[in-house]
Amino acid sequence: MNFRAKILIGLLIVAVCAVIPILLQQQEISKLRADLAKSIAKAASAVATRKHGPLTALEKQTNADTLKHILSMPSEVDYLRNLLDFASTLDANGTRALLEDLAAQPLNSKNRTAIDVLIDRLVHLDPQSALDWANTVPNAHGRQQMLGMLFYTWSNVDPAKALDALGNFTNASLRQNLTQMVLNNMIVSNPKDAIATLQKLPPSTQGRYLYSSAFYNWAQADPVAATAAAMALPATRDRSYALS
Repeated sequence: MNFRAKILIGLLIVAVCAVIPILLQQQEISKLRADLAKSIAKAASAVATRKHGPLTALEKQTNADTLKHILSMPSEVDYLRNLLDFASTLDANGTRALLEDLAAQPLNSKNRTAIDVLIDRLVHLDPQSALDWANTVPNAHGRQQMLGMLFYTWSNVDPAKALDALGNFTNASLRQNLTQMVLNNMIVSNPKDAIATLQKLPPSTQGRYLYSSAFYNWAQADPVAATAAAMALPATRDRSYALS
């Protein structure tokens, strides 16, 4: 065997050795995907067959294991796709139980994404349950942050009910911040209702701030429409607030 042939064979061996771990990894990923698909299907079947009520210990553990499995996936595409698929199988009780578990864990990027998806699911299923959950999150684990994530989603689903819920908040500063966020989202997606809501605000410093903030936010997205709407307001405090 000449020297060139030996070099070629050596390179081939190196290439084969490099490919084998990749193939094994792909096989492991395929197995992971298949196992996860079975877990999600099992969770969906459990939700479809059981009556509305508290989770059994087995159902709660199955959901927790499935979410843990999803969070461990290295591929962001696989992680997000399976997270969304899994969330769509959950009922309100199952969603809230997972949120309670996640809220007690460190808020890394994957956990935050999972919380966002699960909050969206729970707001669509049972917004009052979502609010009850957020209010029980210990301050050490970011109650205000969870409330912010909740009301951001709620403002896109049903802003009127979100604002009604904020009326019961006793923390004035938190209520103002969350109201501002809801109105900022609302004025871009549904300006007519947002302006009607703003006009009901009392003539106070808080009311002026919310008015100005909402129109400023609208002007960033659509300056022509925001200016036209402001000029169409009666020549009262409402217009001056909108233009300030």
